Amino acid sequence: MTSNREIPSYRRRVDSFDTGEVLDHFVSGFEWAIPTRIELLDFDFLEMPAGELEGMLYYSVAQPLRRVHAGPGLLEDFLKLEMATDAAILAYARRWGPLWLCPVHSLPWRHDPECQPSISDWQPDEEEVELTDAELDRLRPEDLPEDISQTWYDELLSGWRALSRQARATIRLARRLHDGKLGQQADWDALPFLQQPLVRLVVPRQGDPFATVEDIPDATQLGEVNDDAGGSSEDLDSDPDEPYRRRLAALGRRRMANSAEFQRRLLGEVLNYWLELAGVRPRLDWSTLKPAVQLGGYGLIGALAVQLLFDCSRTDGLAVCTSCGTPFLPGPRRPRRDRNIYCSDCGIKAATRDAAARYRQTKKYRETYQKWSEERRSRPA
Repeated sequence: MTSNREIPSYRRRVDSFDTGEVLDHFVSGFEWAIPTRIELLDFDFLEMPAGELEGMLYYSVAQPLRRVHAGPGLLEDFLKLEMATDAAILAYARRWGPLWLCPVHSLPWRHDPECQPSISDWQPDEEEVELTDAELDRLRPEDLPEDISQTWYDELLSGWRALSRQARATIRLARRLHDGKLGQQADWDALPFLQQPLVRLVVPRQGDPFATVEDIPDATQLGEVNDDAGGSSEDLDSDPDEPYRRRLAALGRRRMANSAEFQRRLLGEVLNYWLELAGVRPRLDWSTLKPAVQLGGYGLIGALAVQLLFDCSRTDGLAVCTSCGTPFLPGPRRPRRDRNIYCSDCGIKAATRDAAARYRQTKKYRETYQKWSEERRSRPA
């Protein structure tokens, strides 16, 4: 059922993304659990024509699980998976974990309340043996085990490549907009979810206290654009509002054609989509004596969305002031993890106070203090 080719150990390549800039940024990171066993299901044993069945990852949620946290190569190596081999995607997944894609949309399953992770119908062979007819019968879909902890899940490699392609397009758009140029149309078209951000910009959100009637496109404006987004009759039957949304999106595309300001706002909505898709939100970690504010989401996709946010905004992430505990954006120099950092309000005063407190705990200070104390007691009254 699986490929007999030995998968090489994971090594991060040092070549950078096509811009030559650093992509992985300092973030007050969180941890997530990943399966200890992740395999490649490539259907080679079925001897079917190439491309007939897509390759898949499948993985067990049986204990024990490993825990990982964001680190170098997380985003940069993910961006290379669009054109990577199946073995390269497997190596990346073994390092950072699966994306937990749903079987219908090949998106992280929490993107829709009705979606669920894809429970695999295939159970792995525990031994490497030649596949006979009897063994092929054994590989047919089986009833799910009663113990859910032994369940295997799977996800299409095409879903990995699609999300990698969309992340690459998002970063290329941000690069051009930071350089004062308009984003390439091909990169905007690479985002299949673009209609949703466009509609958000064209029509004020419900309950927006600053919105007026003039902000809502009228029939004249909508009549000036063509509904060229296509769509099947099934889409129209299931959602009668779809033609209206497509016209709103077409109006938004016309506005973005020559407006860098509109494109910057649109990219902001695109990043908001990534954050919502990944469930990113601030959280408090108090696993040690000192609490820390972190940004995290749904496992790997959450970590990738945070990296995208900071890379596209050209900031090095959030830092937490050692003195007051307030999150803040650090300066151009990346904070070191082994040193205390302070916000502008606390600054050098708090750093000096903490340095003095640390010095009072050292052996050198105790010896100096003891010597001074003895000399003082020996002085005549």
